[in-house]
Amino acid sequence: MLRTNDASHASAWIRDSSRDIVESACQSCCLCRLGLPLLLAAFLLAPLARSEPALTYRVDHVVDGVTVALGNGQRVRLVQIDTPEVYFGTECYGPQASAATKRLLPAGTRVRLTAELATDRVDDYRGLLRYVIRSRDGLNVNVRLVAIGAAAPYFYDGRRGRYAKRLEVLAKRARANRRGLWGGLSADCLRPVPRRRDAPLIVYAIVDLRSSPNHPLGDAVETFVRREDAELFIEEVRRDDPELARHLRIEERELEAGGLN
Repeated sequence: MLRTNDASHASAWIRDSSRDIVESACQSCCLCRLGLPLLLAAFLLAPLARSEPALTYRVDHVVDGVTVALGNGQRVRLVQIDTPEVYFGTECYGPQASAATKRLLPAGTRVRLTAELATDRVDDYRGLLRYVIRSRDGLNVNVRLVAIGAAAPYFYDGRRGRYAKRLEVLAKRARANRRGLWGGLSADCLRPVPRRRDAPLIVYAIVDLRSSPNHPLGDAVETFVRREDAELFIEEVRRDDPELARHLRIEERELEAGGLN
């Protein structure tokens, strides 16, 4: 049996302990009320803190079907696709492919660049290997060019990227519908200048005024059978290398009869 003093001490201890428990519970409750919103805010804002605004770049000009020059001087080579050549030997549909890219990316267009993990980040000429995404509508230009038949899938060294399957499907569809470069070689592409077989062929030579007579092509760095193609070549060089373009000119020349069959 507890004595009076002992009972008094026990009662005080119980009262003090109860008060401590209540105060602790109140403090915990207050912390919860204050801490939960802060915790939620931190959780929701964390992704925003980690992500940076997507950088955009201004297109200065299109060099060819798969090469774009940016306003900062950087070159971008559209990854995972290829188009016919317009430099150092114009291939069929090369000028049309370049024109398609120019329509999609006129000068001043803002774009985002996306790397492909399956490929290198730069090419042998230090150009960026990227998907070019048009900022205003999110259009993937690489994919679009294949869809309209202006480009074909190209997986360097067999390295297939994230859009490989889609590019193949779009290319097959473009080919089935004979779009763009899949439309078949035109007569103009195969034989641009109608002529008698015994008549001389007029060609348009791009002459580099600085060339040595020992150059494999003499003083001509390239020849075309249509003057407009020669003019397009010089225009593209002028955009790429104005200094070189200053030394180029177009000359009409004749090939011997039967020189082109």
